[in-house]
Amino acid sequence: EVIMNNEFDLICLAGGKPSTNNLKKWPENSQTFTESAKSREIYIRIFALPTILKKAGIVKNRSITCHPSVKPKFYANIDDRVVIEWKLITSQSPGTAMELALKLVEIHFGKVNAGVLARIWAFKN
Repeated sequence: EVIMNNEFDLICLAGGKPSTNNLKKWPENSQTFTESAKSREIYIRIFALPTILKKAGIVKNRSITCHPSVKPKFYANIDDRVVIEWKLITSQSPGTAMELALKLVEIHFGKVNAGVLARIWAFKN
């Protein structure tokens, strides 16, 4: 109920089977994601939880990536570790979380800042 009456610049969902199952229990989540996706101001960044978005109709005809265990459920799935299309950023697993985080920093704060953060984190892509 708390999130239903708010607007966001970013929605980032942590993946994994328990999180996915918990989010599927509340139909309001689908409504929130669908309404957010229709807004031009709101960009949705999704981490490893595309099955929720599929149910809401958000990933239809869109290229995404996801955890290999749910890959067969999606038509337009690609093998890249992080995929950006439309307002969606999808990532495969905890193993791709650093790449996802740096991509979010790049989009919101620029490539230079993402590079600085990558050096601080000693992250090599």
